[in-house]
Amino acid sequence: MSWDTPPVSGDLSYISGRLALPSPSTPSLPPTNPLHPLTAPTPLRRRRRRRVSSILPPPPAPPTMTLTIPEDVRAKAEIYVGDAAGQEKTRFLLQETGLPSGLLPLKDIVECGYVEETGFVWLKQRRKVDHYFARAGRHVSYGAEVSAVAEKGRLKKITGVKAKEMLIWVTLHEICVDDPPQGKLHCKAIGGLSRSFPVEAFEADGPPPAAAAAAARAVDVAGNGNGNGAAAKEEVAAKKEGAVEEEKKEEAPAAAGEEKKTKEEEEKGDTAAAIDKVEEKLKEMSTEVPARKHADAVAAKN
Repeated sequence: MSWDTPPVSGDLSYISGRLALPSPSTPSLPPTNPLHPLTAPTPLRRRRRRRVSSILPPPPAPPTMTLTIPEDVRAKAEIYVGDAAGQEKTRFLLQETGLPSGLLPLKDIVECGYVEETGFVWLKQRRKVDHYFARAGRHVSYGAEVSAVAEKGRLKKITGVKAKEMLIWVTLHEICVDDPPQGKLHCKAIGGLSRSFPVEAFEADGPPPAAAAAAARAVDVAGNGNGNGAAAKEEVAAKKEGAVEEEKKEEAPAAAGEEKKTKEEEEKGDTAAAIDKVEEKLKEMSTEVPARKHADAVAAKN
């Protein structure tokens, strides 16, 4: 009997067959296959996911850019080696350009180069430095290699310097002050973002070094080809000799004062000894006079 043909009167097999057969609206499920991705149990599916994730390679590391100075540029540059010489030259360069002396708070400077013709300057330090300018309320990151082109009141084409704006680090490409000066420092980032701060917020705690001190600390002027290295060393030696002579001159008055004090103490000691001797003689004389009187009295009686 089919489902389409109506049942014959008195035929009860239709009812019994309909009760026994499933409803035609119920979908039939595929047989359970433990290897099928849809019907497999949960542990197998998890294992497969882990296996696929382990096949994928790790994401590539971001490329690191190193600052390479051409040989022709190094031949024209004044190169200062060491942290002390680099700090002095950096502060002196900022003073010459009219920028705040604490704008480049670098640490452990390995090399500092400056080309006077073009104004190109580069700085290499052992590791990057994150500095917080409290008066400006800004975090600034200085990479291990920093370069820029220095002009009057401006550092342009900056590389290796980033500033934190809200939660994003933006790369700075120019820092300048107003001409004529109005007490404002402008920081410009790539993309058109610009911020202005008071110049006092980037001043260093100590005074900027003088030109003579910066020249005296430039011990190694290497690869410039113009013979400035020997002249710098001679200037350093002359400065050292002058400092030693000044120290000697300062120590001479102190030594003279100490000698005067020792002489005065010796004289006081001599006068005290003379007084003691006089007192002893007076005591002796006072004892001798009664003894003589007694002896004269005994002789008169006899």
